[in-house]
Amino acid sequence: MNKPVISVRPDMDILYCARLLTNFSLSRCPVLDNGKIIGVVGLTNIVFNGLRVV
Repeated sequence: MNKPVISVRPDMDILYCARLLTNFSLSRCPVLDNGKIIGVVGLTNIVFNGLRVV
């Protein structure tokens, strides 16, 4: 992990999340909800599952 930890919210737009990961050269980051880690999202997840934008 890098400091400071870059995290995303569960309601964040998937395209913004992908751009954030790309801009900071990250492959994955934690998903925080009210200060608790509820998961991890990665660029692979976004490519395979998230780019079904309507």
